[in-house]
Amino acid sequence: DASAAQGKAITPMTAPATAPSDIAALVAAAKDRPQPAIIVVPRDNSADNLAGAAEKKAPYKPDFANIRFAAIPYRIKPVVLDGDLSEWADVPALPMTAAASAVAAKDNLAPLPQVVKAQWDNTGLYMAYEVKKSSAAITKVKAANFWQGDCVEVWVDLLNTKERQRSELTQQFWAWVDGAADDHQKVGGEAISYGRHSEYAVLEKDQIQVASKKTPTGWTMEFHIPRERFHNIDLRPGRILGMNFSICTGSPLYYYWAG
Repeated sequence: DASAAQGKAITPMTAPATAPSDIAALVAAAKDRPQPAIIVVPRDNSADNLAGAAEKKAPYKPDFANIRFAAIPYRIKPVVLDGDLSEWADVPALPMTAAASAVAAKDNLAPLPQVVKAQWDNTGLYMAYEVKKSSAAITKVKAANFWQGDCVEVWVDLLNTKERQRSELTQQFWAWVDGAADDHQKVGGEAISYGRHSEYAVLEKDQIQVASKKTPTGWTMEFHIPRERFHNIDLRPGRILGMNFSICTGSPLYYYWAG
């Protein structure tokens, strides 16, 4: 939602962590809730599709209530992380919604069309972004207020239970366009908030991978979250994950998918 896209989604410090014995109860409790979700789909093994091109149409239509639903195609070859999005041409984009604050309205910051795409392979999740801005400047910040800079955020609900409070199975990552203000080696991080844990844990280039390029109208980014960064992810064809995506533009104008 808009608050989450602006980095305002917090979990009370008294929220209990989710124990393994609670997982079945969480799944059962979430059965009738709207399920904004991502579904990971298998690769196409046809001879002319060895590069991992995506299908032009969604391979699956959910039969349950949902807010937004999308399919992430499997990629046979690793994505070359260089900020060039040409190898993403056939991957369907996710429709992003603008979230403008009162300050954005006052400054006449009109929403612009944004492009966000996702793929997966056995190493983890890949995201690609083509971001347009009214200003070409890149805002750099520190971890304490990471969402106020130019960055992207990815939330993953590993069991798709849609609990109101976070647990070890709900994770939030971010990636900066040009590293942290105090250290270029810091490329992003994880916002940890469950039980008694509350931390903006900064991650470096060997922990998550980020490649960006400035453009005349903004920037592009490729972002790879390795599977070992997730607490209990089950990456296989047909697996449904709850996911949110947001774009932070270094201004009071944000964009998000799902909620």
